[in-house]
Amino acid sequence: MRYISELHEGDMVSEVFLCKTKTSGTSKFGKTYYSLSLQDKTGMIDGKVWELNNAIGHFEAMDYIMVKGKVTNFQGNNQLNIEMIEMGALCEDMIHLAGKLVDIKSKEMILRINDLEEEINQKERDIERRCMKLLLQQQPVAGDLRVISAALKMVSDMERIGDQAVDIAGIVKKSDVVTVMNNHTHVLMMAASTIAMVTKAVDSFVKKDLDAANEVIKADDEVDALFSKVKKEVISLIHEDPEKGEACVAIVMIAKYFERIGDHASNIAEWVEFSITGEYKGGSL
Repeated sequence: MRYISELHEGDMVSEVFLCKTKTSGTSKFGKTYYSLSLQDKTGMIDGKVWELNNAIGHFEAMDYIMVKGKVTNFQGNNQLNIEMIEMGALCEDMIHLAGKLVDIKSKEMILRINDLEEEINQKERDIERRCMKLLLQQQPVAGDLRVISAALKMVSDMERIGDQAVDIAGIVKKSDVVTVMNNHTHVLMMAASTIAMVTKAVDSFVKKDLDAANEVIKADDEVDALFSKVKKEVISLIHEDPEKGEACVAIVMIAKYFERIGDHASNIAEWVEFSITGEYKGGSL
């Protein structure tokens, strides 16, 4: 009999465990999967059932079930990746809503952004707690230590991304003309670009994809170029109609927040690069 405390990455498992919790989810490809918390007398381990076929019998939470599979990570690392993906998805949702707000003012979307900020803040605390637990209990070295250190830095950037989205929502809430003016600028294109950057940055961490991380860093230059375009467009709009000055200032502020989101996505990619190579190009450690 193999106990959970004895399991290591790569081990094949065929044991009976208590299914402490069971939840279902849907992948980005539309497939349903189960997320489980499995327990024995030595501890708990997270499990995923990706293929729900006839071989998977009916079971519920608090049932004892026979589990067959392969340990893909040990004592937290796999769960760490899952939480990072979830936090990245929250950031994407907030940026997407912020971009829509610039186009269509909506009280419901503003409230949703504020709710998402609370979720992101909680995720940041959860990931920091898990990282500290890994540091204290496992005393990781070399590559494992770099991954945990990078994760701690990345969640801080993700939390700041959420703050920027809230700031954008605050500007739109106070202005009745931003949604009219945005069609004359590249603000919405900036929103789309930053969403793509955040998505690719988080994916590069989970997949340890150095090329994808480098693509995010390069994409930051494109967002900076869009910001320069927005500033020039706003100057032209003010020349055409000085009464649009207040709305134009709001547009520039929103564009600046999107530009900062791009900077944070680039920071995340730089920490991914550090976790893989040990080299950090963003400045002093």
